[in-house]
Amino acid sequence: MGGGDDEDQKNKQPPVEIPDFSNLDEYIYQPKSNLNFGMRYISGVKSHFSGNGIIGAPQFLPDATAPNIVRVYNDGRVDPDGRTASIDNGNGTSSSVAVSADGKTQQWQYDSSTQVTSDGYMQFHIYSAQTEDALSHSSSGKGTLGMELTSSRDMGNINFGKNLSWKLFGGVSINDIQDAYMTKVSANVTTLTDTYDLYGQTPPQAPSTEGANSSTVTLTDSTGAALTDSSGNPVTVSVNTTTLISNAPVNRSISSALDTTSVTNHWKLHGGYFEFRGGPILTYSPAERLHFNLSAGPAILYVGSNLAVTSVLAPAAGNQTVETAASDKSILLFGGFVDATVQYDLNERAGLYVGVFYQEAGTYKQNVDASGAAPMLNGSYNDITKTWTGTYSAKVDFTNQSGFRSGLTYKF
Repeated sequence: MGGGDDEDQKNKQPPVEIPDFSNLDEYIYQPKSNLNFGMRYISGVKSHFSGNGIIGAPQFLPDATAPNIVRVYNDGRVDPDGRTASIDNGNGTSSSVAVSADGKTQQWQYDSSTQVTSDGYMQFHIYSAQTEDALSHSSSGKGTLGMELTSSRDMGNINFGKNLSWKLFGGVSINDIQDAYMTKVSANVTTLTDTYDLYGQTPPQAPSTEGANSSTVTLTDSTGAALTDSSGNPVTVSVNTTTLISNAPVNRSISSALDTTSVTNHWKLHGGYFEFRGGPILTYSPAERLHFNLSAGPAILYVGSNLAVTSVLAPAAGNQTVETAASDKSILLFGGFVDATVQYDLNERAGLYVGVFYQEAGTYKQNVDASGAAPMLNGSYNDITKTWTGTYSAKVDFTNQSGFRSGLTYKF
């Protein structure tokens, strides 16, 4: 039996060793990437607005001598004569026929008593202008709030500091462009004046729309007593009281003068841009959840903008004349940035960040053709829209911009 026991001891398996879990952290996955999403506020662009254009007369430029045509002015109009005469047909009926041409018209209107000259004529006006602004007008646009999305990869610790590490990152953001400037500018204002004959008549009170007017008059005898019919009613007749005016100007003059108060220019720049940036991040972590990040690198901006210039001529008479010209432009700008950010981890995966940044990305110039959409008068009464080319411009400056950013960070 003793031999059997010895044999059993030989065949007995050694006990199973208990694993050592003291180094288990080496087998737990540590997130190496960060995804940041948040808002990005940046100071506005700086703009320098300049250039000149024309404000054409909105009216059709009428012939100076042709009779009985439509002529429209800033302060009234003169239309073809519409007078008729009644002809007895001899059969108890009558017909209306146009009166014989006498160089006059009853169809006209005017806006102000100042149009009546001291010698009894009526004047109408058409206005146009050519700006002569030699200044550059500087403006700082509004800061804008946009969005950003960035991603970074942990590249490990730096040898000379256990709390120092570095990462590589790339990101994209989007922000608006908003800037505007309005000012009165010097302009050469041209005035066309057409003078019409009133034939010694007193025009109706302004503003007036003249036409076929009449009034009822009671007939009187030589003593001034009213005449009556058999029923005792006053005898009345209809009297034509229309004020006639010449159906073509008796004189036309054109004058130009430099003016600093009649024309207002309003530049408006708006658009947006995508910014792509990337580079290394140096991270200092004084505590497990607190991190200070410093980064710098290149930036590329894809910019799209619209420049609109509205010119308003407020003439001496009549309504304002408004001309608007606009253009669109897209361009790539290259620059750089520097960023300082504080990050606090809420847990192993999520955290918050806030930071400030500074960037430079150069300038670009955007032009607008300002030849005008309507005819303009020069001293010889010609349409110079086709031959005079004006240009407005804006120099858009993306240098010396700064801002702040904040949002959420997620580790994966």
